[in-house]
Amino acid sequence: MILNPRFSDNSIKIWNWKQESCVHTLEGHKQWVKCLCELNNGDILSGSDDKTIKVWRDLKCLMTLEGHESPVRALFKMNERYFLSGSFDNSIRVWEVNGDVIECTQIEKRHQDNVITIIKGNGNKIFSSSNDCSIIEWKWKCN
Repeated sequence: MILNPRFSDNSIKIWNWKQESCVHTLEGHKQWVKCLCELNNGDILSGSDDKTIKVWRDLKCLMTLEGHESPVRALFKMNERYFLSGSFDNSIRVWEVNGDVIECTQIEKRHQDNVITIIKGNGNKIFSSSNDCSIIEWKWKCN
């Protein structure tokens, strides 16, 4: 299975890569979908220019997470309980997953411009990059 955000129609296409065919379309974002991430339980996260993160389960939108003031451009799963979102509002948000409840537990604004990527380094190190031409190393410890 391959997930593919479709910029032009604000949807997410799920593809059968062996048959090279679209098997499902997830719709719900009001603007372009720019990033995707899969959680340990199989839920899919999608970040969009509409400033939201949607949580998808069994091909349906389970919930919409709000809080970013600009487009969401990066999603990163830290572990089974936490994920990060990066936005053009220059922030990174830490989200805690507790069953079917997801809430923002921390907001960091160390970048001076749009956050564009979040990746994992060695150990607990996480790196984010920004249009301010910086790369920041984070040492979050999430239980």
